[in-house]
Amino acid sequence: GLRFIELVWSIIVGNGLTIDAATHCRLDWSPSHPWGWPIMNPYQPGQPLLEVMPRLQEHLKLQGPLSELTVYGSLNSIVRETQSRPPFAPNQHPTDQDHIHMEACHFLRLAYAWFSEQFDLEALQSWQWYNWLNRHGPNVETVLSYNYDLVLEKAFRIARLGKVYGWTRQNPVFGPGLTHAPAEIYVDELPGDRRVIHIAKPHGSCNFSGWV
Repeated sequence: GLRFIELVWSIIVGNGLTIDAATHCRLDWSPSHPWGWPIMNPYQPGQPLLEVMPRLQEHLKLQGPLSELTVYGSLNSIVRETQSRPPFAPNQHPTDQDHIHMEACHFLRLAYAWFSEQFDLEALQSWQWYNWLNRHGPNVETVLSYNYDLVLEKAFRIARLGKVYGWTRQNPVFGPGLTHAPAEIYVDELPGDRRVIHIAKPHGSCNFSGWV
């Protein structure tokens, strides 16, 4: 008799997925240029969020117009001094670069969370990649995502697909001496979900734990 092989998928997603979703939802913001997004301080009406982080703001303005700065190009100069050591190293006085580094982490976490919320769920339901996930999602086992935003996760939820992240704390953190924090597991599973899919995000995610 005939034998049918059930396909099992592992997929890799990057910035192109989010750009395609933004185009579909008619959003004018690119995930590659977060510094110029119109994000306001929720505690001070009319104040841009970046003004709350003056060291970071000054550092970025020296590089050019905020709307033209790419996230990775700017981060390269921000983390250059801390690639071989953690920011705010124990028993050392923090440098101005340390403060800029931490302000950038805080800003980007808030920025990509804000950006993710700009995607309308109804609009995403007619997106070509949502249609693919809705059809093939139950056969997807793992996803490797390089995106800091949550566009893929939003598509998962409306397709009734749960998710689990392996861990979010991957770096040495502050403490008595230099210690490692235990792994944290994030699970999103609701009754009626057709599958729970493991997502690995080696670059981090805006819904992961932060240090500041």
